[in-house]
Amino acid sequence: MMLILFLAVLLVAVLLAVASIHADLKARERTPTERTPPGPQEGVWPPPPTTGRDE
Repeated sequence: MMLILFLAVLLVAVLLAVASIHADLKARERTPTERTPPGPQEGVWPPPPTTGRDE
């Protein structure tokens, strides 16, 4: 009984480790722009008001 319980816990641990490694490798394949959405640039927040016409 203890052997079956030990093997079940070991199997869950291995599956979690494999899923974690797979997610890490998949995240590295994406470009940095896909991981982080573009935010305001330094010194440009809040954006300047627009007048509705091109200057």
